[in-house]
Amino acid sequence: MTAESRDGAVAALFARGWHVVRVDEKDSEPTGMARLPFWKVITGKSLMQFSRQAGRLLHSGLPLTEVLSTLRDQIPVMNPVLGDVLSRILRGDALHLALGAHPGVFSPLYVSLIRSAESSGHLESGFNRLAELLEEEQGNRSAMTQALAYPLSVVLIGMVTVFAFTSFVLPRFTMVFEHLGGELPVATQVLVALSTFFGQWWWFFVLAALVLVLVLRQALKKEKGRRFRDRFMLKLPFIGSVVRELEVAHFSRTLGAQLEAGLPILAALDVSRKTTQNVIFREAVSVAMESVRKGGKLSEEIRRSGLFPPSAASLIVVAEQGGELPKALLDIADDATRESARRIAAVLTLMEPLLIVLVGAVVGALVIAMLLPIFNLEEMLQ
Repeated sequence: MTAESRDGAVAALFARGWHVVRVDEKDSEPTGMARLPFWKVITGKSLMQFSRQAGRLLHSGLPLTEVLSTLRDQIPVMNPVLGDVLSRILRGDALHLALGAHPGVFSPLYVSLIRSAESSGHLESGFNRLAELLEEEQGNRSAMTQALAYPLSVVLIGMVTVFAFTSFVLPRFTMVFEHLGGELPVATQVLVALSTFFGQWWWFFVLAALVLVLVLRQALKKEKGRRFRDRFMLKLPFIGSVVRELEVAHFSRTLGAQLEAGLPILAALDVSRKTTQNVIFREAVSVAMESVRKGGKLSEEIRRSGLFPPSAASLIVVAEQGGELPKALLDIADDATRESARRIAAVLTLMEPLLIVLVGAVVGALVIAMLLPIFNLEEMLQ
């Protein structure tokens, strides 16, 4: 069987009426995720579908094993994972332990909320709450993708246009005017020189980019490198405020959802810490955990960290006093999500015309540099 500790395994076996002689630890078995082909990825959308359907099927009265068996066939990409979860449950494992054996699919937050729902006997509500959280996350990600689609397409079209001009059109113009003799205009000479330089040395820039990517990946594998990156991101003029709002939203929603489900605050903080990507925020949560463990208040560490907006920190103070901390945290998450979306929309609205002007200016300069020799064609023929 699977248990979080040796004592937990003994307690679970005694609860089933078994007399325990000895308990030996065994290396964890390969997860179902390891059996997934590399081209199959369990996305947030698939996980949301699983959670929603599981809640509905449990509400209809189906036992958990039948729910997992049914969804294993309905969601093919999750077939290996759900098959392994089902086999673990049939061996006597709790659902949250079976899900926890697949950390690449089910996050610590997911496992924590399922564990709380199992303990309270409201597994259906736990799945429904997870489906709502995943739907919110998917909606925010989709909105971000849609907002960035137009600016990125403008930049991509501009890059393709410049590449086509310098790689195919410009060389032919250059050959024609070299046969005619005469001196090309300065702007055209500069353009030809740049085109020739990049044409000869493109492999060097590609190699340098690959080396840079590898160096950065190695640096980000270390805690020091990730800390430098995250601190740098938070200090950037516009990006820093957006990253801060997104991290505040993620932490508040994660912690609020767990407290709402009835988890103890220390356990909820530990899960929130594990799911926080930003190292600076993660360290702040660790400090808050230690303070709460020693009897301090969460609001004091939130205010002291300086990472939360003053209004959010004040709301947490009031909520702690009034016993409404879960609701306050979820409200802060909603406010932070809206504020980050507003900031991104405002900047993108300003960037769109600027990108069009910039791309138009670059393409226009290329066209003018190519047409200048035609204007001087009469002098070159003489």
